[in-house]
Amino acid sequence: MPRLKEVPALAPRWRMEIDDFVVAVAWSTDGNYLAAAAASGEVVLLDATGAALHRLDHAGGTLCLAWSPADRLLATGGQDGMVRLWEPTTGRQVAVLEGGSAWVEHVAWSDAPYLLATAAGRHLKFWTAEGTLLYVADPPHASTVSGLLWQSHLKRFVSSCYGEVRLHAPLKAQPVDIFEYRGSLIALSASPDGTHIACGCQDASVHVWQSETGEDLQMNGYSVKVRELAWDSRGRLLATGGGPDITVWDFSGRGPSGQQPRVLSAHSKQVSALAFQHRGPLLATGGQDGSVVIWNPLKSTKPLGVARTADSVAAIAWHPADQVFVTGHASGELSAWKPPTEGRGFGT
Repeated sequence: MPRLKEVPALAPRWRMEIDDFVVAVAWSTDGNYLAAAAASGEVVLLDATGAALHRLDHAGGTLCLAWSPADRLLATGGQDGMVRLWEPTTGRQVAVLEGGSAWVEHVAWSDAPYLLATAAGRHLKFWTAEGTLLYVADPPHASTVSGLLWQSHLKRFVSSCYGEVRLHAPLKAQPVDIFEYRGSLIALSASPDGTHIACGCQDASVHVWQSETGEDLQMNGYSVKVRELAWDSRGRLLATGGGPDITVWDFSGRGPSGQQPRVLSAHSKQVSALAFQHRGPLLATGGQDGSVVIWNPLKSTKPLGVARTADSVAAIAWHPADQVFVTGHASGELSAWKPPTEGRGFGT
């Protein structure tokens, strides 16, 4: 582990508090709004300076959120089994959708056509952007849906649960393909270039499929189950948690099979959040020890900057311009940080 006293300190641009554990943070695509959700149900909309614009309430507790294309609406899912749609300029609730009898743990928007997918328990529902139910995925998943996302390059939704990853074409109730796995898939992430789908697993491994062929590989050796996954903007690097170290796999060339990963060490406790820049090479990581660390894993395994905070990091989100990133903490704290200037452009 590097001597962190010699690493430049990150200074916060701003800080503010929401009223409970931060379960999710997300910037609008234009960077004008930051949405932060608390476990209590409070959802705060902020501007880029950290000023609170609206305080919304998802009754019963919030579990997830996502911005619609063009940032017209913010969707939140919660413990009440509902999905709520909010208009960001006014903070007005414009629709309430019945996600199901279970908690709504995942929401994801598509582009062209604009659809909203919601996951509650074993069920996926698909809605118009205005909140009209179109159809329910059939058959239901074998267990609770553990991940949901939209693959823009391939124009399809992807979901995960125990034993399988499902691929869903818009406006089709049945999955177009299923990737099987003997075990519990607890985290889901797809590379931005559309080439790979990765899952973190309950058995302390990471499983990766090629998106179009279904060919797969597995990475083992983690100390705990893997909930933290992040791809860089080019789909070359996959950063993973699963312990106090960050393990980075390189998918360029022939891919990571048979290769040693890069290991980034700085956190004294388990890694709890990961996020790459949208266009640059920098990786922001947070740990249960409250540390926030910046890396350029293409160039070095040494950290570029570090900050110590009082509580576990629960979520990280980069501003679309990559000039600042926000961390959300178990205490309800939100902090914005400016990355080192080395983050401009990719290394070789």
